[in-house]
Order: sequence, then structure tokens, then C-alpha cells
Amino acid sequence: MKKKGRIRARIALLTVLAISMSLLYETYAFGATLNIVIDPEESGRVTVNGDEPVGTYDANRQLTIAAIPDADHDFDSWELPDGIEFTQGETAAEQRFTMPDRDIRITARFAPAQSVPDPGPSQPSVLDTPPSEDDSNRDDEEPAKDEYAIMMEQTSDAVAGIQSTVDQMNYATNLSGFAVSTEQDTLNFNLGLALGEKLLVTLSNFDAKNSPDCARTIDDISRLEGLESGPAINFEIGKYDVDNVYNVIDNPKGLLEIKLSLENFPDAFGVIEITENGVRIIKDSDDDPNTVTVAVKSIKSTLVVVKSNLTNQVIDLEKLQQELQNKLAALSVEENTLKQNEADVKQQQEVSGEIRSLEEKLNEINEEAQADRQKAEQDKAQLNQKIGELSAVQKELSEKLTSLSNDNKALEQKKAELENKKAQLTKQLEATNKSLSAAVSARDKYQEKYKNATAAPKRRETTSREQALSKNNAVGDGNGGYIAQGGHVQINGGKSNVTFTLAAPTSGVLSSANKYADSVGGTLLNCVTTSSPGVSFKTATVNFTVTGVYANDTIAVYQLQGKNWVQVLVSSITDNHVTVNLTQHGPLAFVRVAAVATDTH
Repeated sequence: MKKKGRIRARIALLTVLAISMSLLYETYAFGATLNIVIDPEESGRVTVNGDEPVGTYDANRQLTIAAIPDADHDFDSWELPDGIEFTQGETAAEQRFTMPDRDIRITARFAPAQSVPDPGPSQPSVLDTPPSEDDSNRDDEEPAKDEYAIMMEQTSDAVAGIQSTVDQMNYATNLSGFAVSTEQDTLNFNLGLALGEKLLVTLSNFDAKNSPDCARTIDDISRLEGLESGPAINFEIGKYDVDNVYNVIDNPKGLLEIKLSLENFPDAFGVIEITENGVRIIKDSDDDPNTVTVAVKSIKSTLVVVKSNLTNQVIDLEKLQQELQNKLAALSVEENTLKQNEADVKQQQEVSGEIRSLEEKLNEINEEAQADRQKAEQDKAQLNQKIGELSAVQKELSEKLTSLSNDNKALEQKKAELENKKAQLTKQLEATNKSLSAAVSARDKYQEKYKNATAAPKRRETTSREQALSKNNAVGDGNGGYIAQGGHVQINGGKSNVTFTLAAPTSGVLSSANKYADSVGGTLLNCVTTSSPGVSFKTATVNFTVTGVYANDTIAVYQLQGKNWVQVLVSSITDNHVTVNLTQHGPLAFVRVAAVATDTH
């Protein structure tokens, strides 16, 4: 009976060890393989969290899987392994699930595309197929609605019981609702609305192709462990004036409070606002896990919703580490108790053979317990390493946020420098106008004084037009006009006697300039190549004489830098003169446009 009691004690110890290690591996899994099968082959593809599948994913991680058919197929259905269930996704082809701690296989099935697809909510049939003459003459049918009316019907403009204070057109299918919650009176004041003007907010899904900087920011967020990016939308507010013409609102006063409903992306802590002036993080100001409320500065920006489970992960790992230490302490107590029991049994044993057998069994148990302790210590070391990695990620995120803040400050400083430069150029223009007025007055007095004087002898005939252009460092446009240096060049902010040498561009450059002018909706006035042998500069302000230019024209100047046409700063435009700020030499294209907008190709 004593022998059986000792064996039961050792079995109980082994059971405690097994249960402890089982709890450890259930609490923290190190990853499993996700196998994706396409049926039939080459009929489409599948993305995981917006990217190509990488194979292995951490257990308990939330994944978004999307099926994308090719041009000849439509998505049909998913085939899931036992124990895996989808949560409600955006569409049948895009679903969310939790990665288990085992290898799984998911099959995406596609079917041949139908010749005439049925129109869905996002494809209104009234937009795809215009009514025939017979249908249009039927009195019992309602007239076809325009695109604006259809979009307004599909839009949900109330969030958390708040009705939007503006109309909206919602193309962002990954949002379940959106509302501008700023009071109407405050909106009218901040946005400078006149009598009869109506506000309209437009939302659309983010297109990374149109903004590489925004795409890089979102990629950086996705690569940070513990930080997840959600819906990304383009956000714009405009107004319809009394003539029913839509215009985007510029330079609003104050902030604009908006609410987003994110039922498929809960627990977001804020949004990242990306504009042409920089990037900033705006925290969620409400307590609802399914909505985000933020106050934005710009009324034309890209908003990326983000959430982080980094802090919770660290807390869970620290809790797991404490539990493991408690289990190790309990094992040590059990071991001491076992040793005491062994001593008591040895004193009571009368048969040496039974004692030797029990000692051998004890040695086996001790070896197994030692192996279990070593494994527990290894798991503890791995957990400590994971905590260190998460701390490093948290530090990296903090550094990135600091870098974004510094970039924003640099942009603000650059803006101030440009404003100062604009003020200096304005003063220079005023001084030039005064000098010109004085010169014209002096000329008029001279002509009045000597109008009855004997005419001077007739001069010799002037040289040919080509010789005149070459002598005066000018380049003709082929239509009777020309371009030349029209005044002193300011080098690095100071006056100089430097002369820019002008030359006609090559035929290839001229052809490229014409194509680029067409692409921006403008007309190429002239194209010229500049140089200044023996003179280098960081900045140069050059007054070009460009025939055919008037003071009220909208002129944009682009410089060919490498293979791209890059817009350069135009500081002033007067009759037959365009003053340009340069940082390097290269072909310049002078283009008359409807409105100046920064663009690079």
C-alpha cells in the first residue's frame, strides 16, 4: 500500500507538470501556416490584410482575407476547415477571421463570369444602361435618377445618433456611416458661407496610385507590430454657389469635427490625417468602440483609421510570465514534498529490493521534472525576449511619430520662408515700378522739350532677326516672338552681374515640353535651355523677357530635371516679363494655364 501511495504521488506531480505546460502553450502560440488554394487554378488571387499571403501568421491574430477574380471569372464561395468561422465582412469576397494555433487551408472558389451581370447596390442599373426611346415614353415609370440622387440614397449620414450638418456623397464602401457634427452656425462662420451657398462633403476610397506619400505612410503603419491600419478615405468639403457651381473650400477657420462609424474595425484609437502640408495623429475623442470622433484641420485630406493592441499584448505577456513563475514555485514545493515522502518511505521499507526499485523510479521522475523545469525556463526566456521586441517596436513607433512631428515643423518653417521671400519680391516689384514710372516721366519731358528739334539722320538698316536674337542672347519661338534675359540675375539672394546664356532646346526636349503642356491643359509659349559657364549657385532669381505675356496671365514654368518636368516658383508676372526662382540649370517650359497647380511628371 505504501508503494502504491508513492507511485500515485509521482503520477500527480507529472500531471501537474503536463497541465502547466499545456496552459503555457495554449496562452501563447508562436504561429501557424495559412495555405491558400485557388479553385480553379489561375482564376483569381487572394490577399491577406491587403497584401500577398506570407504563409505563417501569429495565432489569435485578426486577418482580413479577400478574393479577387480575374477578368473572366467571378467570386463564388469560400471553403473553410473545421473550427474556422468568418465574421461579417465588407462583401462575400472579403471576410475576417481569427488565426488558430494550427496549420489550416482555405479554398477560394471562382466561377466563369456571366455575360450580363446583375446590377448591385454599388452598380445602379440606371447609370449603366440608358433608357431606350420606348421606355422613355412610358408614363407609368419613374424618370431615371441622376448619379448624385442615387449616391445620396445609398449614403448613411447619421452616426451614433448624430445627423450630419452637411449633404454628402459617399463612395467609401468600407464606412458604414459618416457625419459632420460641427454646429451649422459654426460651419457657416468657419467656412465663410454666403447666402444661398450649400455644403457638400465627398468621401471616396483611398487610391494609393494617386498619392505615393500617403501609400508609404500607410505601409509604415502596417509594418509596425501591434499597430493596424483600417479604412483609408479621401475627404473633401466643397460648396455650391448661387450659380450652382461646385468649388472646394480653401483655408477654413478653426477645426471641423467629424464622426466615423466603424463596425468592422472596433477599438480604433484615432486617425492619421495626411495632407499636402504633412502628417499628424488625431486621437479619438469619444468612448464608443464602434465610432471615431476627431477634429480635422484640412477640408481636403486622406484619413487613415488606426488601432493598436500593443499595450494589451505587453500586459498579457507580463501576466503570463508571472503565472509561469508561480507554477515553477508550486513545482518546487511539490518536489520538496515528494523528497520528504521519499525519506519517510525509505525508513519504512523492509525489503531492499523494493527500496532499489523505488529509487530507480524516483530517478526517472527527477529526470523528467528537470527536463520540464528546463523547458519552462526556456519558455520564460522566450517570453522575456518577446517583451523586449515589443518594447523596441514601441520605441520605434515613438521615434516615427517624433520624426513626423519634426517634418511638419520643417514644412511650417519652409512656408514661413516662402512668405518672407514673397514679401521681399513684392517690395522689389514696387521699387521697380517706381523706377519705371520715373523713367517714363523723364522720357515724356525730354520728348516734349525736343519735339521740334531737327530729326536725326536715318540709321542704317538693322541686322537680320537671327543675328539680333543671337547678339541679344535671345531665343525665338518660331512664331515671331522670343525669350531673353530681361534684367540682372540675383544669385543666392544678392545682386550680381551674371548673365544666363540662353539656347534653343533640342527637338526631343521641345516635343516633350509640348506634350507636357497638353497634359496639364495649357499652351506652351516658349521653351529654352539656360546655362552660366563658370558660375554656380544655390538659388537664382531671373527676370525673363517673354513676348506675348500680359500682367493678368496665369503662367506656370516647368523645368526638366532628369526625366521629369518639375514646376518651379514664379515670383512675378508683368507685361512681357516672367520672374522665376531656380535652383539649377536645365530646359525651361513657359506654359499659359487656366489655373496654377503644383504638378510633377
